[in-house]
Amino acid sequence: MKQQKQAITAKISSRGFPLWLLLILPSFLIIALTASLTGYIGFISGRKAVNDLVARVRDETTTHIEEHVRNFLQTPHEINQLNAAALKQGWLKTADAEALQSHFLEQVKINDNITSVYFGSPNGDIIGSGREGGEGAYYVYSTDELSAFNKYIVAENGEVLSFAASIPNFDTRTRPWYINAVQKATPTWSDVYILFTGQDMALSASLPVYDDGQKLLGVVSVDIFLSQIQEFLTNLEISASGQSFIMERSGLLIATSTGERPIQQGSKGLERLHVSQIQNPVVKNAMRFLETHLEEKDILLRREKFEFEFEQETYFLDIAPIRDQYGIDWIMVVIIPESDFMMDVRKANQISALIIILCLAGSIYISVLIAQKIASRISHLNDAAQSLTTDSEETTELNGSRIHEINEVTLSFADMRQQLRQALNELRTEVQERKQAEANLETANIELLKAFEREQTLARTDGMTGLHNYRSFFDLATREFRAALRYHHSLTILMLDVDHFKKINDSFGHAAGDQLLAQVAQILALQIRAVDILARYGGDEFIILLPQTSAQQAFPLAERIRTSIENLQINLEEAKASTTLSIGISEIQKRPMDDENIEQIIKRADQALYIAKQRGRNHTALFPSQE
Repeated sequence: MKQQKQAITAKISSRGFPLWLLLILPSFLIIALTASLTGYIGFISGRKAVNDLVARVRDETTTHIEEHVRNFLQTPHEINQLNAAALKQGWLKTADAEALQSHFLEQVKINDNITSVYFGSPNGDIIGSGREGGEGAYYVYSTDELSAFNKYIVAENGEVLSFAASIPNFDTRTRPWYINAVQKATPTWSDVYILFTGQDMALSASLPVYDDGQKLLGVVSVDIFLSQIQEFLTNLEISASGQSFIMERSGLLIATSTGERPIQQGSKGLERLHVSQIQNPVVKNAMRFLETHLEEKDILLRREKFEFEFEQETYFLDIAPIRDQYGIDWIMVVIIPESDFMMDVRKANQISALIIILCLAGSIYISVLIAQKIASRISHLNDAAQSLTTDSEETTELNGSRIHEINEVTLSFADMRQQLRQALNELRTEVQERKQAEANLETANIELLKAFEREQTLARTDGMTGLHNYRSFFDLATREFRAALRYHHSLTILMLDVDHFKKINDSFGHAAGDQLLAQVAQILALQIRAVDILARYGGDEFIILLPQTSAQQAFPLAERIRTSIENLQINLEEAKASTTLSIGISEIQKRPMDDENIEQIIKRADQALYIAKQRGRNHTALFPSQE
């Protein structure tokens, strides 16, 4: 090894040039010259085009935002006026909650800008419809005779799909939107508020409704989520890095294009974000500039244009008030950097592009020549490296280079080659041994998994009938019991007992009795639904759980099962036999006291079974309190 290294060293000269110097120096000189010329030409022609273009974009952007927001805010009041007229003229009846919900739901579906339409009555009730977010599910809500607010998820046609939520002791008359509308007796806006879920900020447009005698019929109201304004500002293409935001005169944020939420977690819970708390540095600096004008009420009552400097760059600032006759008094701000609008520099860019192309062509030509030299040496090392993966003992001769770094790599490679070849041979042996060990382990794991699955099946299945055993039934029944409690569904237990089973064992033998039980189990399995749970409870008893089924609904099924067994001739090994079933039925308790566990229902079903046997067997009995 030492002799080989000495021979290689004799062929490689220690003299050479650094690789980075050969690659970087020519390119650096060319690119520096190109950038200087391009920057000089672009600077002269670029500044002139910016002012005209920015002025045009500022006006268009500000007007576009203002029109969108005004239209967005006008829609709720138009809907309120339509609903108020319909209620006053009797087209809609305040007593017909279903018709109101259907009417409101159609308005929600037609108008993407609104999230909820509702009516509050003077006695504290509410009726309304809405949608969950922009593309969410539709829902309806109302108060019941106990003043509980109940919300239901519905389909587009108004069909109730599921129960969503309930709020006790709900009184519309304590809500700000109702109080504000009644006190002012005119169309009005509520204050901006944060939803109790914290997912958004909302605004309510309210209108009191009076009959011809000026008697208050109630208040119609429409909710809008301010995230829709935020989404509009975020998607609005102002410029490459232009920003916009809308705030109240107090500085509290309504919406912003920066993507920051206008809600934050404060010391007292969820709080609205002040514009000065926005993290975007450009907006922060614009707000500092704007604060000097916030107290100048005459300026903030009309559209104004300003300019300010930030980090040696000029920014254009547009301020415009957004006000309406219902109480909205917001301020809109648009910020556009001058650097985004160098659109009139195309002619200079064409000249610059030509210069860059020529410079790059020269740079590429020089780089190619250098790369060819380097590539030939690297290819030589690559051939030597590939020889390490073969079993051949032949080695590629290593030659020196005038490049210093390649010389160093060649020396290191020669020293490592022998060690790597030895390591590769050892690694091949180890890999083969590990593959064999992994194959053996995989075979053992497969066998172990099969054995485990067999044990799991035996542990949860009755061996004679193939039905669930008591342990498996109890686990499944407990799960269905919890679901019934959570969703207020019905749930019924059937307890079934083979009448005079001991006589069959005594007359025909235990093997015949087992055969009879197996045939009874098959008949029971054919009578029930796929969602029902059938199990052998023990001995000659079976048990069936019927989800979402009341005791009255289960009674016909129990009778069909009892009749099927009564009319059945069972073929035993040496004779024919018949039998009957006694069946007890018990349903989950709903009021006044809920069941605490599934065992209570099973216990009542067992008591009902005892009643069926007292009646002479071959009977079906409901638990007394459920008859």
